[in-house]
Amino acid sequence: FPSHDKVVTNRWVKLEDNIALLGFGVLCLALPFSNLFMSIGMFTVATAALSRILRIIILRKNPSQAWADYWVLLPALIWLLTLVGGLNSENTSHWLWDLRVKLPLLLIPLFAFLFRGLIRQQFLVLIGLYTLGVSIACLICLCFALLNDFSGSDIRNASLFISHIRFGLMLAMVIPLLYFAPGISLEKRNLRRGLLLLLIILFLVQ
Repeated sequence: FPSHDKVVTNRWVKLEDNIALLGFGVLCLALPFSNLFMSIGMFTVATAALSRILRIIILRKNPSQAWADYWVLLPALIWLLTLVGGLNSENTSHWLWDLRVKLPLLLIPLFAFLFRGLIRQQFLVLIGLYTLGVSIACLICLCFALLNDFSGSDIRNASLFISHIRFGLMLAMVIPLLYFAPGISLEKRNLRRGLLLLLIILFLVQ
């Protein structure tokens, strides 16, 4: 039988994973919609990440094996380059603003590193939530564009929630994510092809 300490640790890890999954799910859904809910998702994952770091320190867990996945942290270099590059900047206010805007480039790779096992297990769920969020946003913007006359203004204003450039990039990411998504059974591959076709038509109309 497992010891009491091991049972407590396993429950602690499970709680961290559940909180992190909730946060990642909110992030995936909120990406095309709301910076507020993205912040809520980031704060939720950060809570789980802080707990995991404290647990590793308290239990003196050896993290050496984890560094095999160090590549997950590479996007954080962009934030670090911004930090170093602005140390001699004459426009300090803009440098601090740039650091704040790019902060997710530092935090998200760290969160992905800490919860890489969870992300592998729930990858299809997270892709599904991201696809759902982008598709709903696309339908809302498309309905708004069809119901309004943009003859005297820029049609790009139909992107209601975020920049049309960011939204276009998010639309473009959905198709390869679904097409190359691993772990889909043979029975569901035809369903995936049908979904991809519908989404391609929807995104092209958008």
